[in-house]
Amino acid sequence: MLIDSKGVSVRLGPKLGRSGGEGNAYTVESHRGLVAKIYHRVPTPEKVAKLAFLTQRSTPEVQKCSAWPMLTISDDGQGVRGFLMPMVSGKEIHQLFGPRERVVEFPGKNWDFLVNTARNCAAAFNAVHVTGAVIGDVNEGNILVQTNGIVSLIDCDSYQVSNGSMSWTCDVGVSLWTPPELQGRDFKGLVRTPNHDLFGLALMIFKLLFLGRHPFAGIQSNGSDYLLEDAIRNRLYAYSRNAQTFGVRTPPFTFPVAALSEPYTSMFERAFRLEVSRPTAQEWVSALEALQQSLTHCSRDSCHKFPKSLTTCPWCEIAAAGGPLFFINVQVTYGAFAADNAHAVWAAISRIEIMPLRAKSPNDFKSVPSTPTALPANASGTKPVFVVGWVLAIIACLLLVSSAIWPAMIVGAFALGMIFEGRRTAEFIEEKDRRKSTLASSEAEIASVSSQLDAVLKNYQTTFVAKKTELKSAYERYSGIDRERALDLQKLESNKQQLQLNAFLRAQLISQASIPGIGQTRKRRLLSFGIGSALDIRPDLQIPGFGPTNLSHLINWRRLCETRFRFQPAQPVPAIEIQRLNLKFATLRNELWSRLQSGPASLTTLSAGAQGRFLQLQAQLENALRRRSQAEVDYEAC
Repeated sequence: MLIDSKGVSVRLGPKLGRSGGEGNAYTVESHRGLVAKIYHRVPTPEKVAKLAFLTQRSTPEVQKCSAWPMLTISDDGQGVRGFLMPMVSGKEIHQLFGPRERVVEFPGKNWDFLVNTARNCAAAFNAVHVTGAVIGDVNEGNILVQTNGIVSLIDCDSYQVSNGSMSWTCDVGVSLWTPPELQGRDFKGLVRTPNHDLFGLALMIFKLLFLGRHPFAGIQSNGSDYLLEDAIRNRLYAYSRNAQTFGVRTPPFTFPVAALSEPYTSMFERAFRLEVSRPTAQEWVSALEALQQSLTHCSRDSCHKFPKSLTTCPWCEIAAAGGPLFFINVQVTYGAFAADNAHAVWAAISRIEIMPLRAKSPNDFKSVPSTPTALPANASGTKPVFVVGWVLAIIACLLLVSSAIWPAMIVGAFALGMIFEGRRTAEFIEEKDRRKSTLASSEAEIASVSSQLDAVLKNYQTTFVAKKTELKSAYERYSGIDRERALDLQKLESNKQQLQLNAFLRAQLISQASIPGIGQTRKRRLLSFGIGSALDIRPDLQIPGFGPTNLSHLINWRRLCETRFRFQPAQPVPAIEIQRLNLKFATLRNELWSRLQSGPASLTTLSAGAQGRFLQLQAQLENALRRRSQAEVDYEAC
C-alpha cells in the first residue's frame, strides 16, 4: 500500500502519457489536484534525501507554476517510491514559439500572447530561484504552456538544491541551452548557479519574442558554417549591436531586435554577449510587463501586435519584403479608402511649378562708390630719414659743383645710406599687406558664394523634377493598383495546385514526424534555424552539423509528404495566400497614398527651402561685393 509522507493513503489512477525514462506519472484518486510520479527503480538514499529536501522547500508560488515535489510516496516494504506533485498540463513551449507549430497547436495566438508567455516563464524561474534551487537542465522540453498562457515547469525533481552541507546537482543538460562558460563541461557533479539558469531563461524569452530563432544562429560574413555550440562558446550573439565586428549578421526576415529598444537590447547583450551578471528573472518580469503595456495593433491586420514606439508594423514589412507570414488572420480584407481622392491630390501636385530662380553674377550688381579708409597714424607713407637723405643728396651735388669734393663725398655717402633704407615705413608695409590680404579674401568669398548659388539652383531644379516624377509614378501606380491586384489574384488561381501543396507541406511538422536519423536534438537544431515543417526543407539547405546523410533523410521525408498530397481543384486558393496578397497591396497602397498626400507639402517645402537658401546666398554675395569694392579702394590708396 502506498502512503504519502503525512501517512495518508495514496490511491493511484490511470497512467498519464507515455512511459518516462526514470518513471511514470499517474493520476491520484485520493489527492485532488495532484498527480504521482512513481520511479521504475527504488530511489537511492541520496535521491530520497533530495526529494525530502525539495518538499521542504515547496512554496505556494512555486506550486502554481511547476510540478514541484510536495509529498514523498512510500510503500511499507520498499521505502520511498516516488512523490506527489501539482497536476500540470499544456504543450511543450517549442510548439508555441515555432511559427509552423504555433499555427497548428496554438491557432489565433499572436505576438502579444508570446510576450505574455515570456513574462510567465520569467516569473516561474523567479519562483524557483527564490526557493534556492537551480533548474540546471533548461530546455524547450521542460516547460509546458496552456492556451491561456499559463506556464508550468516539469521534471523538477532533477533540479539542483543544497541544504548547506550537501548539494544535489543536476547532472544533465542540452548543449544548445548551455551558457558559454559551461560549454563542453561534464555536468556530472557540476555545481551550477542561478546565473547559469538565466542564460537559458534569456534564450527562452528570445525564442518566444523572435519566433523560434536561436540568438546564436547567425550567418557568417565569410560564408562559413559553425556549430551553434561553438557560436555560444565564443559569444557570437548574432543580433548584437556589435555583431559586424565579429563577422556575423542576422538571418533575413527576422523581427528586428532594435525594434525592442531599451532596456531589452541591453538585457540580451548582458545575457548573451558580455561577461557580466545576467538579468535576473525578476528584471525580465518587470521588463516584459512594460513591453506588454507598450503594444499596439496594426491598422491593416489586427493580429499584428508590436511596440507602439515603432512607426510601422514590422510584421507587415517582413511580409511585404517577401518573408513569411508569422501570424495568420484569414479576415484581412482589401477595400477602398473611405476618403480616397487621389485625383484631386494629383491635380494639386500638378499645379505646383518649379520656381524661376536665377542667380545674379557679380556684374549684375551696381558698384557702390567707396571712400578709401585713412591710413593709421603710425603708418605714414614716407620715412623722414628718406626725405633727409634726398636733401643731403642735393647738398652733396651742390658741394660737388663747388669743387668741394671731399665734403661732397662724405655728405653723399650719408645721403645714399638714408635713401637706401627705403621710402616706406614698416607700419605702412604691414598695413598694405593687410589690405591686400583683405582684397584677396573678399575675392575668394565672392567665388565661394557664387559657386554655392549655382549648386543650390542646380540641386533644386534636379530634386524638384525628380520629386515630381516620383509623385507622378506613385499616382499612376496608385490609380492602377486594383488592376495590379486582380492580375496577382489570377496568378494565384493559376498556381493553386502549388499553393495547396505548400499549405499541405507547411502543416507537416518536423517535431511530430518520425524521420530516420533525426531525433529530438537535431529537431531542436533545425527549429533554431527556422526549419519547422516539410515546406522549409530544400536541397540547398545548409545547417551546421547536418551532413549529406541527414539532409537526404529530410529530403526523402519531404518527398514522402508530397506523395500524400491530393490536389482539390474545387477548393479556393489557401487563405494564407490571400492574406499575403492583401497585406502586400494594403501596405503598398498605404505607402503610395501617404506619399501622394504629402506631395504638395513636400514640393512646397522643397521650393521654400531653396528660395530661402537662394536669398540668403544672394545677400551674402552682395555683402561680399561691397567688401571687395572697399578693399579695392583701400588697397589703391596705399
